[in-house]
Amino acid sequence: MTLARATPHTLSPPRTPPEPRVRPASREDVTVVERRNGPETRQAIVDRFSELVADRGFEEASVSAVAGVVGVSKGTVVHHFPAKDLILQEAHLQYIERRIREMNRVIERESDPRRQLSAMMYCIIRAHRDDRAGTVSFLREFSRFVSSQNTAHLRALRSEFTSIMSTILRKGDASGVFTIPDITLTTLQVFGMCNYVWTWYRPEEQASAEKIAAVFARNILLGFMTGSDPDPSVSVDSLLGFFEGLGDLLEPVYPAAPPTTNRN
Repeated sequence: MTLARATPHTLSPPRTPPEPRVRPASREDVTVVERRNGPETRQAIVDRFSELVADRGFEEASVSAVAGVVGVSKGTVVHHFPAKDLILQEAHLQYIERRIREMNRVIERESDPRRQLSAMMYCIIRAHRDDRAGTVSFLREFSRFVSSQNTAHLRALRSEFTSIMSTILRKGDASGVFTIPDITLTTLQVFGMCNYVWTWYRPEEQASAEKIAAVFARNILLGFMTGSDPDPSVSVDSLLGFFEGLGDLLEPVYPAAPPTTNRN
């Protein structure tokens, strides 16, 4: 019996894998990237981070958390803000700019120091309701930026806002409307009673911001004003009517209308 001779097996040359089919970027793809890298996403990061800080505090407000709330990746957040303290800094800048814009409009229209002071107290207290996340975030975390060399602009804006109050008091004292022995301490007194409303005020549970501001302003004005006869213009009802008339000067409820001011 003759065995068949085996035919040597010839190996086929390795097959070259096909080139991957890369879909060209569509206009929709480019638009999505632009949107994620654009100003709307940047503003959303600022607003949502401010809410997280107001709710949890800065240490617990992570980049992952804000990315999840906004609906973007951590990389997108870092693209806009390389460090999370920069998000907070931007939120604080926008917040204090809103307060300054508001008071500048009031000062431009109202010349009476009593009305200016009442309006400023109202604007601060109203922000506890209508700009709540920004207010709580600013008041509980601003101390992080008190001595930082990179936040000179933020500290300058805060000083500008403080000077609005002290200027009102100084002018009232100089004109004889108020009697104030120490402008600096009195400025701190008024800010203290208005700023830390956030520690106890719950908008859905307690008196309105208007009522709180009217009572506070009445008490302060009666303590400052010269003369022994009560001035009917500083009654709670009169002040409530005055606050209602300020509507066109006030900043919109935030963040319903994000700021458009360009600081550059």
